[in-house]
Order: sequence, then structure tokens, then C-alpha cells
Amino acid sequence: PYKPCTDKDFDKQIENQKSLAGPQLKIAHAEGDPLEMGLKWLAQFCQFPFQDEIDRTSVARSIFLYELENCPINIREAFERETQVPLRSFFQGCFGAWVVANEKLFIQDQISGSNLPVFNTNIWDNFIPLIRADYEEFRILCATNDLKSDLYEMFSAPVILKAPVIRLPSGRNIVPWPMLLLHRLCYGPYDILKAALGNDFTDAFGFAFQKYITRILSLVGSHTGEHFYEETASTSPGKTPDFFSISDATSTLLCVEAKANEDSLTLNQRTLMDTARPIIGKAIVQCHDLWQRATQGREDLISPNIKKCIPLIVTFRPFYFVHGNFYRNNVVNNDGDEQTESLKSCSNNYQVMDIRAFECLAKVCVCSGNTMLSIVETKLTTVKDDDWWSYLTKQTKSLH
Repeated sequence: PYKPCTDKDFDKQIENQKSLAGPQLKIAHAEGDPLEMGLKWLAQFCQFPFQDEIDRTSVARSIFLYELENCPINIREAFERETQVPLRSFFQGCFGAWVVANEKLFIQDQISGSNLPVFNTNIWDNFIPLIRADYEEFRILCATNDLKSDLYEMFSAPVILKAPVIRLPSGRNIVPWPMLLLHRLCYGPYDILKAALGNDFTDAFGFAFQKYITRILSLVGSHTGEHFYEETASTSPGKTPDFFSISDATSTLLCVEAKANEDSLTLNQRTLMDTARPIIGKAIVQCHDLWQRATQGREDLISPNIKKCIPLIVTFRPFYFVHGNFYRNNVVNNDGDEQTESLKSCSNNYQVMDIRAFECLAKVCVCSGNTMLSIVETKLTTVKDDDWWSYLTKQTKSLH
């Protein structure tokens, strides 16, 4: 569990940055490579909020999502068709490069010592461009993925997420931050197929993501008795979230909407809203519409006496600081349009978490026996604006 940050902790981080502390910089220093000085910006800007925690669960989840059977499109076939690299070989290549990069500042054009197919020349030559950019390619990526700030002119963190291996003018392949190779393993297929297939892919991936949420909710229900209905259980036409649960005891409707969002990093407020409204705003409206139909007696499963609706939005990738007033006041509004009182209530109650936090919430439910609704309600009444990951970390301290 994380401990609360103190001023001393922040001071230590600042001193670490001044002394160029970081895993790759230590390797560079040990190897006597003068390029360690040039990695200062990489060490600083490849950290929060760009570096999600990638662990075994994240890797396994990604493999499950991309290889899910009965998808509207076969993601594995589509990926190999677009890249000439089998999907499983892409996973193995990213992981293999990560293993090497944890020990070496530079990686060779060809990795030896493994019999996995990805390391054969015919596959590797197609694979390596999926994780590497040379100087000119890097500049092109910056034009479309940069944060539009001079601060990131030399090394743009969003670009390094997409190209964790950089080919220097000398011809050597440098890996400034090895963890980003695992980030590419988890999110690379999404970015590649989104660029190639557009909405056809995102619709198919959304189906896979929703199926994964179904599995988690089923697991929670088997341990807590909390039952979640799927969207098809709605008995009247209109917008409906992916899942909903009813608590007659507290007269509350908990709605869960899965959103397989893509990365969009920007410092522009207008662009932030353009990104958030189709995801968070749309989800709130879907939940609100179901609630209003229920209060009008048009939903057979939901009592008209339900007094409160809580939208819980689960995203594939995180939104940062999403519970603050900036988002709450603007995410549903369009240029100042007035909200009804009930819609304001939904906007005031919404909660957003990424899939990693949602898995942790499910773990807390299973281990404690508490329902998902009870935990969400407790957070709303105590620390409504807090990030879910930090909140759940505190909850797990009291659990075995």
C-alpha cells in the first residue's frame, strides 16, 4: 500500500531528478555512456501521468481483450493483416525487448537467444517498426501527438508511449524507459488498429471490453449477492447504460457504463471537453435516461420510487483529475446549456475509474463482502473528488 506523500517525499523526488536518478540512467552511468546526460528529459517526462502501472494483470487483461472470441471482427486476423505480424508475436516481441532493456541501455537490431517466432528475421523486421521510431519519424509523431507545448519539444512523452525504442542517428537503438515497452504491449494493438480501421475496430473492441466487465460483475455478484442487469433487460426504448443494479433499501440506481476510450493528452481545455463529452458526458446521459424512464413507471424492473442515480463509468485508459469541478460543470453542458435538476444530480454523483481501479474495486468487494454500491456510496459521501486508485489503496490496507 502507498503511504501518504509528505513534503520530504517531494523534496527527495526533486533531488533525484537533479541527480538524474532513474533505472536507465544508472545503467548508462555504469556503462560510461555520455548519452546519459541527454536522457534527463526522458527520465522526467516519462513519469506520471504518462506511465501507468503495467503489471501481470494488465498484460493478461490485454491479451484477453484482443484475443476474445466471437468479436464483431477478428482482432487477431485484422492485426496480422495490417502489420504482417501475428498478434501473439507482437506480445512476445514487446515482452522480449522489455526483458533485454531492463539490463541494457541499448538493444540490438536483432535479439538473439530465443526460439520464439517473433525473433526470426522475417517477423522481426515487420515487428520492430511497430515499437521504434528514428529521428525523422519521431518528429512526424510529435506533430500529431505532442502536448503542443515547448516544454516537450525535445522528448514528448505521448510520442514515447507509441515509440518506446528510438533509433539514434548513430544507428543504435536506445530504450529510455523500459516500462513503456509493456505499455506498448497493452495499448499498441488498439492504437494500430484504430488508425487502420477507425470506428469498425473501436466498436469491436468496445464489445470485448464490455464482455470483460460482464465477467467482473458476475464475479462480484457471486460473492456479494449484488445483481447487475445488462442493457437488454431494460423494458422501454431509450438510452440505457451497459449494466445497472437496483437497491430498494437506499432507493438508489447504480449504473455501470463501459467506455473503451483511447489516449488523448492535451493542455487545451476545449480539447479536453471535446474528448470527455462523448465518453463521460454521453455515459451520464445514458444513465439519466434510464433513471427518468423508471420514475415514469416505464421500466418493469425498477421501482418508480428510486430517488438517486449514480453513474459509474469504467474506462479502458485513465482520465486524470476527472472528478473536479471543471469536468462536473462542463462535461454534460454544451456551451452553457441548462441542465435539469435530475441531470445535475447525475453529474454531481458520477464517478470515473479506469479498468485497473475497477478490478481493484471488485477485489475489495470479494474480500470484504461489501457490495459495489455500498463502496461507491461511501466514497461519494466522504471523498467524492478523490482518485479511485488512491482511495481503494487505503481500503485494501484493512483487508487480508
